[in-house]
Amino acid sequence: MAGEGSMMHAIHTMRNNKALLKDKRRNSWKNYTGNKIILTEDHIKASPELLAKIREKFKAERRQKVKENIFYFIITIIILIILFYTIYWLYFFDNSINVYEQ
Repeated sequence: MAGEGSMMHAIHTMRNNKALLKDKRRNSWKNYTGNKIILTEDHIKASPELLAKIREKFKAERRQKVKENIFYFIITIIILIILFYTIYWLYFFDNSINVYEQ
């Protein structure tokens, strides 16, 4: 039958992949022992003053970003209002003039 060789290779590949996973799981006793959480030491000590400065810096950046977003939102709304008003004015007033001229 056609295709038997490719199917055989697929089966061998799956078997080899399963074998690799089993070896990976059994490679050391650390996988079977208790606590996996490793406590690390914080080598960088930050003073409360430094943390306060960093916090204020992030707050100022956030406030600036909010102000920029509000500004862009207002500009977008103004442009949309002008655009809709222009379309409304052109559509209704131009059609009404053409109706009276006939």
